[in-house]
Parts: sequence; C-alpha cells; structure tokens
Amino acid sequence: MGSIISKLQEHLFSDRLDEKVLSQKSETLVTNMFSTTFCAIAFTIIFWSINFKIAAVLVLFYCIAHGILISTLYRKELAYNLVVNIHLTLTYFLFYVICFYSGGAKSAFFVWFMNLISAAFWYYNSKFALKSIITVVLLYFTLVGIDFFDLHDMSSQIPQEYQSYFIYACILGFILISYTFQGKFDGALLNARKNEKKLNEEILAQNEELNQQQEEILAQNERLSISNELIESSLNYAQRIQNSLLTQQNEIGKYFQGCFVINKPKHTVGGDFYWFSPIENIRIFILADCTGHGVPGALLTMLGHNILDQIIQKEKIYTPSHILEELDKRLRKKLNHHINDGMDMSIVLLNQKDQSYTFAGAKQNSLLINTEGEIERLKGGKFPIGSEQHKKKTYHNIEGKYQKGQMLYMYSDGFQDQFGGPENKKYLKKRFREFLSTLTTKSVEQQKDILEKEFTDWKGHQAQTDDILVVGIKL
Repeated sequence: MGSIISKLQEHLFSDRLDEKVLSQKSETLVTNMFSTTFCAIAFTIIFWSINFKIAAVLVLFYCIAHGILISTLYRKELAYNLVVNIHLTLTYFLFYVICFYSGGAKSAFFVWFMNLISAAFWYYNSKFALKSIITVVLLYFTLVGIDFFDLHDMSSQIPQEYQSYFIYACILGFILISYTFQGKFDGALLNARKNEKKLNEEILAQNEELNQQQEEILAQNERLSISNELIESSLNYAQRIQNSLLTQQNEIGKYFQGCFVINKPKHTVGGDFYWFSPIENIRIFILADCTGHGVPGALLTMLGHNILDQIIQKEKIYTPSHILEELDKRLRKKLNHHINDGMDMSIVLLNQKDQSYTFAGAKQNSLLINTEGEIERLKGGKFPIGSEQHKKKTYHNIEGKYQKGQMLYMYSDGFQDQFGGPENKKYLKKRFREFLSTLTTKSVEQQKDILEKEFTDWKGHQAQTDDILVVGIKL
C-alpha cells in the first residue's frame, strides 16, 4: 500500500507549490482519497441496509469515480490542482444529493460539509477555504429555498424506523473522518514544523560557516592588500632606479637640434632601455629591447646598462660592432651560458665634426628620414645579444653621412607589434615607417604628441602588447 501511495505522490506535479510543500500536501491528498473511498464503500452498505437506496447507488458511483481517478493517477502524471478539484467537486456533489434526499437543510449529513472546508484549507490555502465556506452557505440556502418555496418535497426518503441509525452513522462517520483528517493534518503540520526547524538549524549553521568564511576572506584580503602595497611600493622604487639610469630627454636634446623619448612599459617596470653618451665630437646612442617585460626584463636592462658603462666609459670601445660583440660575450658569461635570454639592440655613433654616422644592429633596425619624407633604412644583423641559440655571431657596421635637419628614429618592436585598429591586427613595420615619414617637418614636441595619440587611437580598448620605446633625434 505504501508503494502505491508513493507512486501516486510522484505522479502529482505543480508549478505553483514548492517541492517540499507539494510532497506534504500530496501525501495527505492521496491518503484521504483512499480513506474517502473505503468510507464510501462502508456507507454504500449502510445506506443499502437502511433502505436509502438512492444514496447507496450514488455513493457506489462516487467510489467508482474515485477508483478511476486513482487508477489514472497511478498510470500517468496529473496536475495537483486538477486532482484536488475533481476530488472536491465529486464530494460536494455527493454530499449535496445525500442532503437533498435525507431532509434537505435539516439533514444530519450536512455537517459533513465542514470536512470539505478543512480539506480546502489544507489542500490550498485560507483564501480557497473562504470560497468553500461561501459555497457551503450557498448550497445550504438553496436547500432552504427549495423547501421554503415548496419546489420539491424535502422530506427524508429514509424509512422512519432507520432515521436514528442514519443520524448515528452520520455523526459517527463525521467524527471518524474529522479525526482521521485532523490526524493527518496535525502529522503533516508537525513534520512541516520539524522540517522547518531542521531547515532553520541548517541555515543557521550555514550562516555561521559563511560568516567564518567571510572573516577568513576579509583577513586574506587584508593580507593580500598589504602584500600588494609592498609589491607596488617595491616596483615603484625599482622604476625610480631604472629611470635614474636613463639620460633625461632634455639632456640629450642639448647635443642635437631636438629630441623626444616615448617610454611606455607594459607594466610598472619594463625591458626596453636606452643609453647615451657624448664623447668629444662623437655622440653614441644605444636602444635595446630585452627578452620579456616586467621585472625579468627590468633586471636585464640594468645588467645591460652596467656592461655598456664598462665597455664604453671605462674601456673606451666606441665602434658599434665591437660594442655589440663585447656586450654579447659578457652578457652570456654573466648568465652562465645556460639561459637563452638576451636583447635586441641598435647602436648609432654620430660624428658631428664631419657629419658621419656608424650604425650596427642586433636584430633591430633604425631609420634616417629627411624633411621630404625620404627614408634611409639602417638594417641590423640577424643575431641577438646574449642567447645561446647562435654560437658564431658577427655584427657589421654601416657607415654613411647625415644632413642637418634629418630625423634619426630608434625604436623597439612594441609599437609596430601592438594589436588594435578596426580589425584588431598588428600595427606592422611598414605602417610605422610610413607614419614616421609624415612627421619630419614638425617639431620634436609635436612629433611626440602625434605618435602618442596614434598609439592610443590604434590600441583602443585592447591591452598593451609589449613595452614601447621610441626615440626621435633631430640631427
């Protein structure tokens, strides 16, 4: 029996009721449908035995209708509201007809309508129970009206000698049904309260756990905040150290007609740097792009800057190709020959006495552009500085003459490799060269502003791809 009731419960569904509420209500509904059916069978026998045959036949049909409803629910899913409405409608009809033929409004059976009001409250809610009360009142007054206006003989069709048995059966049946239903109601209510208490305890336990986790998260956030502040402070200090190694833009400008520097590390510190030194009539300018960016790149910049000081300032080696060779040899030695990190570099030596230049590059190019936009490309060699990927490296000088007013542009690959534009593509070398060729007639200050705007417009909302370093010198 329990498995049948469970299966009937599973076949009830509702879009309005919570799953737990539906489970409680459906259990009561299914149980009451069975108990009502069994009770109806008993009353069929009672009514037949007291010669109240019309009621006996009607109750028998009620049993059959309930049996069909139960068997249908056993085979397929039905909406909870539909089953409740059919159950209550059949019961209302049955009770009304029994009252109609057993004395109308004076029938002892009318008290059974009270059970329907209780059922409506449990199956639905207080609002539906109020509707049931109104329905019962209306049914009562229809019986009173029929009797008052003498529309039908409302005298009981139960033989006189069985009237008392009918009254006793009605009262006893009402008490039995009320007790059974109330017991189910109280049991379901008790279970609901137990579930609610258990749920509240679980919620309190979860809240306590959440509060504890929140406290832990807040403590972790505080520790992370302190750590971030320390890291940020350290990076800012490292940035100041790195910037102190770079000759200021206005200092470089003293030795030429003008100069601009655009230095945009991807992070607080970066892996691009430049080196400048005036020596009598010559000016040596070096630009380097170290492997990686951020802290690893910044460490390489400091190492490279220190080695260049030794080579040029202390050992007086000025030839660009020789500087590259010495830097490569010493950097690989410093990195113990086991690390493939290194740098791309371009070196320009300018002799202001005879307006000549000597250029050498390690996987990096530079540009000379005159006021008419004509470009002279200074191409570097194919070998980088450092890195153990290439064993035999050679660096070559390119020599030539420059004219006053020409622009010398030295740059890392960050600008030309930046993703952006309408199709989110790289800026590319050719576009960069052509854009620079349009700037030579402008002042170095204007060139810097225009280049920065071009970069910002091209990048748009994209993240910066790499460190950016561009230097323009008006010769």
